[in-house]
Amino acid sequence: MAKVLLTEPIHESGVKILKEAGLEIVVSPSTDTETLTKLVKEDVFGIIVRTSKLAGEVLAAGKDLKIIGRHGIGYNNIDLAMADKCNILVANVPDANSYSVVEYVITAIMMVSRKFLLGDKALREGKLLQQGASLPGLVKKFGLGGSELPGRCLGVVGLGKIGAQVAEMASSFLHMEVLGYDPYKKEAPKGVKLVRDVQEIYRRADFITLHTPATKETENMIGSAALAEMKPTAVLINAGRGELVDEQALASALKEGKIAGAVLDVFWREPPSLSNPLFSAPNVLLTPHIAGATDDAVERLAIGSARAVADFYLGRKPANIINPQVWERLAK
Repeated sequence: MAKVLLTEPIHESGVKILKEAGLEIVVSPSTDTETLTKLVKEDVFGIIVRTSKLAGEVLAAGKDLKIIGRHGIGYNNIDLAMADKCNILVANVPDANSYSVVEYVITAIMMVSRKFLLGDKALREGKLLQQGASLPGLVKKFGLGGSELPGRCLGVVGLGKIGAQVAEMASSFLHMEVLGYDPYKKEAPKGVKLVRDVQEIYRRADFITLHTPATKETENMIGSAALAEMKPTAVLINAGRGELVDEQALASALKEGKIAGAVLDVFWREPPSLSNPLFSAPNVLLTPHIAGATDDAVERLAIGSARAVADFYLGRKPANIINPQVWERLAK
């Protein structure tokens, strides 16, 4: 029986699709290259991978490997050059967790604006237990009231599906002024002003959220120079790709008060080590790559990636093929 190798467990709804197609499920005990290389040699027709690295040597070892289902949107963790060389189809699931990421960004903006974490910390540390003073008075004293969002400026870098939805929601729901930057877009979503120079966003925005792919051009796009352009009251949010931010530069900017804060859900190395400079930086909220990981989204991702593998196994063309040239060669 042909097998599907899961680099990590997926939702049961996806497993059901694979089993109904007649495929055997193998769950790897580890995502390291050595383990995957060993397992892929054993009659593996397809692999379903999340964010862990799928190195070229793993693909080359898969003599029966025909398809990789990416349990997500981005695919820079997959060696596409080797997939092309080995005629291995790669398919992703582009929209399954879009709304979850949008919701995360909007939540981050609201939490930071209203200083939820600072208020919680002050209560837990007993900072507000001062006899003869009311909570409203102490909130004012320690600056814990936060601010409302209407009229505040949000800068959205990257206006793909997620970036555009964030922009639209911030404009229509939060009544924010929204600036958008995307060199590939000629028209902005409703309620968004399209700017042609990303520096304008750095200079003007109260909140900056990143939604560009990780490429050689965007790697470390938020470094010392970009951070120096931002307002000292600005807050950076990254729920896109860890490679977009120079973590050392951001930590330094936070420590030196060059920007007011940051919310990060993705990192250069995942999970980040405790030596990551952001762990000792002030005014930063770190979350473990949860933006697109709601229960609802995880089920949709499992269904989408499993369906791609099952469809190809059953002789059908999978949706959302990343390397169509491989499909064209195989279809001849």
